[in-house]
Amino acid sequence: MSTDTAHLTRLEAQRPAHAPGLFAALSDRRIYDFLDEGPPASVEDMRATILRRLDGPQDGSADLWLNWTVFAGDTIAGYTQATVNPAAARADIAFVLSPAFWGQGVAAQACRLMFSQLFERFGPLTLHADTALGNDRSRRLLARLGFALARETGAGAFYVKDP
Repeated sequence: MSTDTAHLTRLEAQRPAHAPGLFAALSDRRIYDFLDEGPPASVEDMRATILRRLDGPQDGSADLWLNWTVFAGDTIAGYTQATVNPAAARADIAFVLSPAFWGQGVAAQACRLMFSQLFERFGPLTLHADTALGNDRSRRLLARLGFALARETGAGAFYVKDP
């Protein structure tokens, strides 16, 4: 794959048909070094996760769960997601990509596309993201995307990007 894939990146609203490609993209254990979960166990497990995400929060909150599958060309590279609270004009964002696409600009482009969709739909939002202190790759990406470090705890770093 070309090292210049950023111009080929696109997002699609996540749907069950993406399960096989997401399973393939998200099966590499290196992805989970800084996450509280492990790789999907099967394509069916991935499909069940997508269906839960489509259901949205079960706690009666006003939050909206938005999930996009990230494509680099025709290949599924991972996903982005946002938990949006429209009343608070806030979105908590995340991104998870296959190591096959790390360092190629795909994550940055996918995040910018996600931000564009969020702003078009909800207007100005304050964006929040967090990552493990040791996840230097994500920390550098958040800085490149204009996020400012808000605080650090024993294990995590919390970032904010004002509209």
